Amino acid sequence: MGLKRYGLVPGMMVIIALVLVAPVAAQTTITGVTILGTPAVGTVLTAVVTPSGSATGYQWYRIIPPGSTAGIIPGAIYDTYTPGLGDIGYNIYVTASNSDSSATSPQAGPVLASIVTVNTAAELETNVSNPVHGEIIILEPGIYYANDMTVADDKIIEADTAHGHGPWDTIIDGSYSGNSIFTDPGSHSLSIDNLTLQNGVSANGGAIYTFGGSVTVTSSTFTGCTAGGYGGAIYADSVTATFSTFTGCTAGGYGGAIYASGGTIHFCRIYHDNFGASDHNTAFLNASDTWWGTNNDPSGYAFGRVTTSPYLVLGISSSPATMTTGGTSTISANLTYDSNGMDTSGSGTVPDGTPVTFTASGGSISPHHAATDSGVASTTFTPSSTGTAYITATVDGQSVTVPVTVTSGTSGAATSIVIDPATPADVYAGVDGLGIYRSTDSGGSWTGATSQPANTHIKALVVNPASPTHLFAATYGGGVYQSSDSGTTWTACPNTNLANLNVLSLVANPTGTTLYAGTEAGVYTSPDCGSWTLLNNGLP
Repeated sequence: MGLKRYGLVPGMMVIIALVLVAPVAAQTTITGVTILGTPAVGTVLTAVVTPSGSATGYQWYRIIPPGSTAGIIPGAIYDTYTPGLGDIGYNIYVTASNSDSSATSPQAGPVLASIVTVNTAAELETNVSNPVHGEIIILEPGIYYANDMTVADDKIIEADTAHGHGPWDTIIDGSYSGNSIFTDPGSHSLSIDNLTLQNGVSANGGAIYTFGGSVTVTSSTFTGCTAGGYGGAIYADSVTATFSTFTGCTAGGYGGAIYASGGTIHFCRIYHDNFGASDHNTAFLNASDTWWGTNNDPSGYAFGRVTTSPYLVLGISSSPATMTTGGTSTISANLTYDSNGMDTSGSGTVPDGTPVTFTASGGSISPHHAATDSGVASTTFTPSSTGTAYITATVDGQSVTVPVTVTSGTSGAATSIVIDPATPADVYAGVDGLGIYRSTDSGGSWTGATSQPANTHIKALVVNPASPTHLFAATYGGGVYQSSDSGTTWTACPNTNLANLNVLSLVANPTGTTLYAGTEAGVYTSPDCGSWTLLNNGLP
């Protein structure tokens, strides 16, 4: 019975086999790894492991020296790695491993760019079509008559900024050839920096045509470029444009300046281009904080999923705003505020060199023509008679005007008087054109501040109820000033986001925790005169 239970019967021969499994051999211990090759864009780096062949896995990393957190380079898991544009300036290292051990190499770098300098159109064409990854092509100053250049790999093409050159003297001219200046058929990355591209004519993308690739434009000018279809200047999947000018570019379809699936356009000047920016496919194009040649809503200059708001607006100010016939006033036109009244100059400005024209009534100005520097252009007004003069600044057809009051002599008008609530005998007076004065005997005698505000056109004074030694002064043309020593010395407040510096009135709440400023642009509020917020909801 027992044998039958296992399927066996008497007389059956049973053979038992034993299988012996050999133990798995231990992996060779990795004792070190080094990087062979020069850390530069387009150069192959090789991980050399000791003992040779002992590693079964690799991972490459990049890190900005010194001491920053390392980041894994996605997909870099082999014994070789070729740095790209995104690695420029980083250090590189690699970890080699097997199942039992691992080792990390010393850092190599920082990664350098492959740089070539050219001074002829033929050299430019050769290097653009040369399949060297991440190459930087520096153009010496001059006009390069070139077009139909095929971009063979990721390229950065720029002016020789190290020696003071830029878009004003380094120009690529497409000569109205009927071909884009640059064509990228291979989804590469093309960067244009401090150059002018002009007179490119093509079916799509008069200056640059790329489908599937990305274009980055910095501090450059595109002018006179035309596309029969889309993208007068640029046709691309993704565009990043900053501090650049697009003017006089047209397209038969959409995107006189740019036609792209997505990307960003900030602090650019887009003027006199039909349908300046348009999107295609499903992404969005963010073109906020850009000057469109108008202080009105520019959304009509864009087509598709393009964000244009907030947009940059042209402003004008005078300092001083009230003067005598023997004086002068500095008139400043600015493109440093957006349509929400926010000061955007901390993030960037329109291209330097944006032309501004000044005109005036009631006097003369010099110069009549100026160019922006960091978003601001200035001129000097000299009055010819008393009364109200008007000075106008015009940029790309948009004009703004500021009045200047001209008197025959020193005004001396007391425009504001406040009393110290803690010491009623202390009285402060603001005198337009002369500054701030203090009396400690209820007005019996007056003494001027030791250090007056830089702008002495005082319109209002406030004593902080919570701290009477702390005073604020509203000025016409200079914003708000403050004193922490009972009016003896004065300094300008930061006045951040106070878009209009012509402050006509100023008050504080009973606890001194909030200031309200009445300006020619409406009412602003601030807890400390540092940063201001516009409160115009419901005001006419």
